[in-house]
Amino acid sequence: MESIIRKLRIHTLKAQLALRRFVCETLAERLENGDLTVAEKLALARRWDDVMKEVHDLRLLLESQEQQGPQAD
Repeated sequence: MESIIRKLRIHTLKAQLALRRFVCETLAERLENGDLTVAEKLALARRWDDVMKEVHDLRLLLESQEQQGPQAD
């Protein structure tokens, strides 16, 4: 049972990581392509930084889960 839960956690972490990466790409595109005020650029940059920190944290959690390896149920 523990291995099933671990696999589900890994799957969830991968999905969350993919979503955060998509958000980062979208924010970066908005920063590059938009006619934004300085305040808007600053807000987008802060959001991008926050999401990048989440990406880092999720990668660490994912690596930790993957390193545990398969366990017997």
